[in-house]
Amino acid sequence: MSEKIKPQHRQRLAVVYIRQSSPGQVKNHPESYRIQKRLTKRAASLDWPEEKIKVIEGDQGTSASRPQTRDAFDMVLQMVRDQQVGIVFGFNVARLARNSLDWNLLTHWCAIHNTLIGDQREIYDPRLSQDSFVLGIQGVLAVQQVDAIREQLRAALDEKALRGELHHGVPRGYVVVEGKHLRKHPHRRVQRAMERLFKKFETCSSVSELLSWLWKKGIDLPRSPAQGDGTKVEWVEANYQCLLDVLKNPKYAGIYVYPRCQQETNVLPCGTVQKTRRLSRPDEWQVVLKDHHPAYITAQQYASNQQKIAMNAQRYASSRGAVNRGSSLLAGLIKCRRCDRVMQVHYRSTGRVSYDCRNGRRQRDRWQQNGTRGC
Repeated sequence: MSEKIKPQHRQRLAVVYIRQSSPGQVKNHPESYRIQKRLTKRAASLDWPEEKIKVIEGDQGTSASRPQTRDAFDMVLQMVRDQQVGIVFGFNVARLARNSLDWNLLTHWCAIHNTLIGDQREIYDPRLSQDSFVLGIQGVLAVQQVDAIREQLRAALDEKALRGELHHGVPRGYVVVEGKHLRKHPHRRVQRAMERLFKKFETCSSVSELLSWLWKKGIDLPRSPAQGDGTKVEWVEANYQCLLDVLKNPKYAGIYVYPRCQQETNVLPCGTVQKTRRLSRPDEWQVVLKDHHPAYITAQQYASNQQKIAMNAQRYASSRGAVNRGSSLLAGLIKCRRCDRVMQVHYRSTGRVSYDCRNGRRQRDRWQQNGTRGC
């Protein structure tokens, strides 16, 4: 029995925090959950009443390396600040936090409100200088361990990308052979659908016109599941975003580029850290391998397509865009709150101007009629 545990601690809750880093671990490693759940027995052995032991497992499948992204962990912090918790149990420090911000917040509030921190072997009191020092070292090691793992994985991915064998998802119309070679889909129907799409875009003035033509002709596009080599295909209705992704992808011109996407970190007004992904600009590509795999279009056609898309994007002030008339001040700027598409302008006979998301509403109506969503 630890001398650090006082009667006032047992009058509060003993919180057992359970977490696994990814959905794959939750599904494939149930033993980890059972090991962490045994901390309830450790709390009981330290004379906490059963009704005072609370298990919090709302962060299953959530990484602890990103600060302020775990609702269950935030709830634990709030309970500590409200002086409801006598001790917080975690299988080890890595289960509680793998970033300095969350770890420092936890130890800080535990020290202020006389809350202990425990694992499967030790009990720590953050108010004591020696325990605070040990907790600090463990927190630094947890963060360093994550950084070292990320660095090793990044180096391995970069090495694979230099050979043109790294594929994050399989583009429509392609399959991955032996886990590294990109080849056209063996099904002739799939190839014809992609060839027809690119051929028609040559005579279209915009992506929206291409989308309208596909809808009018009732032409579906192939889509492969997120996991797999691309062999399995389902046929789904096209939408604007999927056409944009296809037309902007240099792989259809036989060009392998890496990285195709960049991750950006933004801090929201509420203080939450949010990470988003965007397409990389050509000057950000670290690897460019031309004639890497069989192509659906030439490099010249790809460049022409990019120029056409850029010139028809009204969101950019430097683009030509479509010719517009009227007194509307927000034409081409205001977006639908529901689907984030650019809204169309409607001029009434009275002179009033209104905005309508006709494209988004039309596609949602088609989804409702078919009972499915597009690609």
